[in-house]
Formats: sequence, structure tokens, C-alpha cells
Amino acid sequence: KHEDSLLWHNGILTDSGVKRLQVETESTETFDTYLMVKALDKYGLDILDDIEGLFSCVWKNKDGKYLVFRTKHGKLYVDENLSISSERFEGSKCINFDTVYEIDWENRVLKPIANFKTRMFNFIIKGEM
Repeated sequence: KHEDSLLWHNGILTDSGVKRLQVETESTETFDTYLMVKALDKYGLDILDDIEGLFSCVWKNKDGKYLVFRTKHGKLYVDENLSISSERFEGSKCINFDTVYEIDWENRVLKPIANFKTRMFNFIIKGEM
């Protein structure tokens, strides 16, 4: 949560992605979800091109609009009732990557409103999974 906006984020940003958002938001915070919502509030959807990592998100912006988006490697599934999950479920379809959709609750549809480009990244995960 940042001011009046909320971000549900499933994924992970790279260390350099976190550092970049710290600079962009003038913050020492290390929690990637908070840095993302703060950057989205400050720069809007344009910042998505610059976020390095894997993510699937639902963002309630400060105008009260709900937006959903994912990177190429993130997954986000939605069904006709606008149920949302990071896991496939019966009747769901994965939204297109690099596309931002506004949720139209009244008509129960996702409206594509913007595009971005997944930033390339590499992860090295140490330890057990």
C-alpha cells in the first residue's frame, strides 16, 4: 500500500531492479512490492518498461481503477467472472504478457489500455527450493 493505491504482486525483482526503484522513488526500502507501487504512483504505467524482474500484478491505482498486468515469465489467470489467480483454474485464461488491462467490473471484461516490454533478466537462486 502506498497512499491510496494498493498492489498485489506475485513475483520477484532482481537486485539491480530493486536498486533502480530505490533511486527512482528516493527510498531505502527493500520490499519490492512497496517499491513497485510507489514507482507506479509516481510515474504511472511508463515505469513498467524499467522494472527488471518477473511479476504478475493487480494494481488499484489512486484513481480507484483496477489494472492487471504480467511480464513474459509471470502468469496471471482470469475467468469470465473476473476471478484472478497466479495459478490456472477451471475456466480461466492467462492474460497476455506485456499488456495492461483495466478491469471493467460492470461489464465483466478486461480492457487493454497500454503495453510495456518485459526487461531481460537472469536469476541465480541458491539453496533448496
